[in-house]
Amino acid sequence: MRARAKRANEGGGSARARAVGTKNRADVETMETTGGRSTERGVEVRDGGDGGREWSTTGLFARKDADGESASEKGEKRAVWALGLLTAAYCHASATGFLLPSLLPVMSMDLKLDDGEGAVLTTLFTVTYSLLLPFVGVLADTVNRKNLLACGAATWTAASFMTAHSENFGSLVLSRGLFAIGNSPQNPVAFSMIPELFPRNKNIALSVYNLAIHAGRAVSFASGAFVGRAPLPPGADAHMFSNDPITLPLTYLTEIGSLGAHTILYTTADSVVLTPNVGTVLENTVGGAMMSSSGMSWEQIFDIVALPGLAIVPLVLLTISDPGRTAEGSRTQRRAKRAMKKSGNREEKKGVLSSLTGCFKSDSFKKITTAATLADVAGWSMIAFQAAFYERVFSLTPQEYDPLLAFVIPIAGVTGGLGGGWICDKLQSTAPNAQRWFISTTTFLAGPLLAASLLADDYKTSLLFLFPGMVAAEIFRSPTAVMTREALPGTPSVAAAAHLAVRNMVAGIGPLAVAFLASKYDLQHAMLFAPVFYAFAGVAYFDAIGTLTEEKEQIAAAEQR
Repeated sequence: MRARAKRANEGGGSARARAVGTKNRADVETMETTGGRSTERGVEVRDGGDGGREWSTTGLFARKDADGESASEKGEKRAVWALGLLTAAYCHASATGFLLPSLLPVMSMDLKLDDGEGAVLTTLFTVTYSLLLPFVGVLADTVNRKNLLACGAATWTAASFMTAHSENFGSLVLSRGLFAIGNSPQNPVAFSMIPELFPRNKNIALSVYNLAIHAGRAVSFASGAFVGRAPLPPGADAHMFSNDPITLPLTYLTEIGSLGAHTILYTTADSVVLTPNVGTVLENTVGGAMMSSSGMSWEQIFDIVALPGLAIVPLVLLTISDPGRTAEGSRTQRRAKRAMKKSGNREEKKGVLSSLTGCFKSDSFKKITTAATLADVAGWSMIAFQAAFYERVFSLTPQEYDPLLAFVIPIAGVTGGLGGGWICDKLQSTAPNAQRWFISTTTFLAGPLLAASLLADDYKTSLLFLFPGMVAAEIFRSPTAVMTREALPGTPSVAAAAHLAVRNMVAGIGPLAVAFLASKYDLQHAMLFAPVFYAFAGVAYFDAIGTLTEEKEQIAAAEQR
């Protein structure tokens, strides 16, 4: 009797929904769960006492609540707030992450770090972060994702404060490793949650989220401008700690601890010229006094940049919910369980390693990851040597090229990221095959555009080609996150984590390859390594998207049988 009543109720709800029109049904996409009650597509669901569910369609037709807001309007506001908070968290993680390499020169002088120790700090983060990603992805598919992100944000914030108060290389290693642990949940959680929050606008929503990395880099490099630097005295050499003779005011002689180790070439009325062998002694004795004479210390900057994390953690924990996630897992997981139960098959619990290896059984996942990795190898190669390229090839000073690159690269990233995401959302609903051509063609074109930038005769022409080249090079990012999820819809967090782990681990060969080629030839021609890999990535994307489309069509055909 109860089953007949339920079917009648559902049938009536469908009829009434058709009478209202499709707009009402399409407005509400997300489901919220609170205790034993949830709302899906405007339909109220109550858990029955016997484990069954009672459905009520009142939510679909009660368009306005007591405040005059429809359920869809409230859902949209919650989704926008969640996206904004996820983006703010990513911006903070990026800013605190990039802050160390930005401040490394002054930190190295203060803590007596050599180049090898500085490289260890960078490599430690990359390796730890990449190795943790797959395991965090498995965890994110089984627990409440926003709680996992809040724990991660608390960890990376604490690690940033630890860095601010580090007194030696050992403490920096500890804080950097802890920072990588805290940072690891950020992208697996966001890449799986955002498409659920914005099912019709996945690409543009992920494009907005990916803007955070550009904002974080800007914050980190802008913060470096506030580091205390003593102004060079009139007539002083530009490179204070080089191996060339150094000209300093006579007053600085009082700061040198061991005058016996120095040779004074000559003096004038108000300055002294010292021999090259005093450079290291000056760096160790006078450096601290010179750096503290103006601006803030690197410790203070780390403390300030870390502070927003104290607000992000409670906001993530208390103001957003995990869409569609219950104790039984995600919507996709629940549907899979119901399908297996209906077919009579028993569900097999997968371990971490089996979940990860399962990702690479999908041809589309492997091809998408390969294409994105090729693009990252090229991107990391450009980023690592962009400044050195303009300094060595066009003889520009940092004061000349830094403002130019700070303008061109972020604006190009925003244009390519947002514009590409918006176009892909439109093409996905109207002409899916056109999206395949769009992503692969733009990624391929990044190669010749950036090659023209590298081979330009002057820096203005180089920047003229650099801008469209970087725009084309950024378009693949957000669609790739969506395609990774579509390749493995049953385990979206694991898929995102495994995908990112491969990209981060392999992309590091790009800068190493450019450095090797530069030692054999010159930097200008060595950097052509990057455009070649963008061209490879474009071809790989064409094949990968074709494979993904075929797999989706096969799944859809199987479900209709």
